[in-house]
Amino acid sequence: MATKEHCLYCLEIVNSSLQHRLPRDLWNVDSWTKKYPIFVKFCTIKKSGKELRGCIGTFQSFPLNIALEHFAKQAAFKDTRFKPLQLNELPKIECQVDVLVHFEKIASPLDWTVGVHGLWIKFDVKKKHYEATFLPSVAEEQGWNQEETLDELVYKAGYAGSLTGVHIAAERYQTSIANATFEEYLLAASEAMGATGI
Repeated sequence: MATKEHCLYCLEIVNSSLQHRLPRDLWNVDSWTKKYPIFVKFCTIKKSGKELRGCIGTFQSFPLNIALEHFAKQAAFKDTRFKPLQLNELPKIECQVDVLVHFEKIASPLDWTVGVHGLWIKFDVKKKHYEATFLPSVAEEQGWNQEETLDELVYKAGYAGSLTGVHIAAERYQTSIANATFEEYLLAASEAMGATGI
């Protein structure tokens, strides 16, 4: 499902956007027509570890070639938690693509396993709808258990009141993950251009 080539293509989309040129199709992108829900994430690689730089996706299924281009741009330039990604940042950027699979509705929003499942919650309070998700890696990276993750998700959804009497509908899911650094992208692009004569 998720492959390194998907990440390389996302980096090509971002790099070409910042260089004000058309993206090059170096990985037979037109053949990526299977439909999946995906998230695209960018991180800055630092000595202390990886730092989130942008992450946006969808639970709707779209052809991968369309979804990757769209959400690469969204995660790089439209995640309101961060300033738009700049050209001088790219050498320290890593791209991660999460293809979402194995969705299961669960009776309790605590019925999932840290490090294995992502959690998607939805609830309504006083006719206002709230929903939020964390990918499987988030709780594990933050060291949260199920209860802490649920509290953080409710906060992420934008709700700060009491949950007494509130029914939370929840789904757990898993992801197929691939990663690529900007350095790997430059090498792969160079090799692909050499092979195709671009």
